[in-house]
Amino acid sequence: MIPEEGFVRPTESTPSIGKEDPGFSPRSFKIAIAILVAVLVLLFALLIHGYAALRKEHLISVRELSLSMFVARHGPLTASETGMLRPWMTFDYVNRIFGLPPDFLKTAFSIEDPSYPKLTLSGYAAERGFDEKEFLAAVQAAVAHKLSPSE
Repeated sequence: MIPEEGFVRPTESTPSIGKEDPGFSPRSFKIAIAILVAVLVLLFALLIHGYAALRKEHLISVRELSLSMFVARHGPLTASETGMLRPWMTFDYVNRIFGLPPDFLKTAFSIEDPSYPKLTLSGYAAERGFDEKEFLAAVQAAVAHKLSPSE
């Protein structure tokens, strides 16, 4: 009988069905899983480290999300709520949460930086050599004055 084309007769060197593949043993599978777990743990640690660095620099905050949700539900903040201003906030964000005109703070503080309104309050204060707390207090006062009913 002549074998059909493409048919390979099993020999001693050809692995047959049901035999374990000698190239990938249970031990090498466990090693591969251990390496994968180690890489994932390292990536998670780097993620946590990066997040902590961003929080330390006041570039991200859980409070930003809660403020955004508050403003979305309740409308702009009022003059009595200027104490909620934080150094990580951008001028754009401050204008938005208090319902101010987009160029209000630019005009009030004579800001000429082309990055306005995407600058953080702390970043602008540091750039100009201002004390962060004093600058934040000045922004709070300007916003409160603009929103006060006497205007």
